[in-house]
Amino acid sequence: VRREGIDVDALVVSDSSPPPPSQKHSPSEAEIELAAIMDLKHPRPYNDLLPPFDEQEFHLFQQVIMSSPKLEHHTHLHLDFNNQFLLELATPQNWVSTQTNHTYPSLAFDHQHMEVLMIWLSNRHQTLPPSEAGTFCSPHLINHILFIHSSQKQIASRVGRENQCPRQHTWKNLGKRHGHYLRTNDLEQ
Repeated sequence: VRREGIDVDALVVSDSSPPPPSQKHSPSEAEIELAAIMDLKHPRPYNDLLPPFDEQEFHLFQQVIMSSPKLEHHTHLHLDFNNQFLLELATPQNWVSTQTNHTYPSLAFDHQHMEVLMIWLSNRHQTLPPSEAGTFCSPHLINHILFIHSSQKQIASRVGRENQCPRQHTWKNLGKRHGHYLRTNDLEQ
């Protein structure tokens, strides 16, 4: 099957017969070597967000990922993505997208790079005490909050200041011993 000049595997859907057996992935030597290297690493502290770049490890990682770009992953955080998505995310000095990537034929890969990074960071900081933990929000939530704020600003510009806060008062000092309360909209005039 060809879609937009890209070869895509056909999806077999049938309700009368069992689906064809899926091929079980057998790891290559490079994958086994990469897994062994990753297993030997010590866990990094939570505040070490950007570890030093190891060129040999990245080259091995890139080689493994590029050998099977369509290999799918399902994480314990309920994220589905393939090796191509990981390669885009791991490429150094490459801007990651905040737009939904529609190059993947499956809807499961409809994640944004920044959304996945925030979910991973949030999960990493989940065990910290609240005073040390950061709060990470998805880009969808931030965009929604900004939209609400901009619509409230538009409404506020149509409604006069005196109608928004009619009982707001402040103290105005008129001298060493004298002063009185003024409404805030009196101060603005």
